Amino acid sequence: MIRNVALGLIGLQSARRFIAASQVAKISSLVMLLSAVPYPFAPCIALAVTIPTVPVGNAGNAADTEVMTTDNTSGYGSVAYNYRIGTTEVTVSQYTEFLNAVAATDTFDLFDQAMTDDLNMGGIARTGSSGNYSYSVIGSPNRPVAYVDWGDAARFANWLHNGQPAGAQNARLCLRTLLGRTFAGSVE
Repeated sequence: MIRNVALGLIGLQSARRFIAASQVAKISSLVMLLSAVPYPFAPCIALAVTIPTVPVGNAGNAADTEVMTTDNTSGYGSVAYNYRIGTTEVTVSQYTEFLNAVAATDTFDLFDQAMTDDLNMGGIARTGSSGNYSYSVIGSPNRPVAYVDWGDAARFANWLHNGQPAGAQNARLCLRTLLGRTFAGSVE
């Protein structure tokens, strides 16, 4: 089976500005986990968003023994499988495609008003009303997207992994993917 083309960590450099270091590590781990799940669609399907990736090997590597000062935990970084990771940050254009596919209602606040208000970081406009929201790029479409939290990043990774479907958001998607279960119906 083809492996998932996972995101390159929603602008990791941008994310570090808004997310504590321990959260960036958790997002990285989530992306790595999601990228190892088999991709359910044929390679001939044309997808709106493509993320260039590179393989990451060394399955079964040792976990980091450093204790995090923020929460006194350790053991991060060990991965029992090979995976692929994005080589670029997720762009405003790519995230806009995602919003247009799944956030007509935006039940889970995937759009942040700061994406419109802070043009130094964001660059996405929303028009319409709930149920009919539409999103467009403001300025350069190739800038890294910002104002994306851990849940947004997980949903974006799931959306990529599941063939970029359009439609209603599924509240259980992230948890069900993390638990390794297969799912049917609406996904994002």
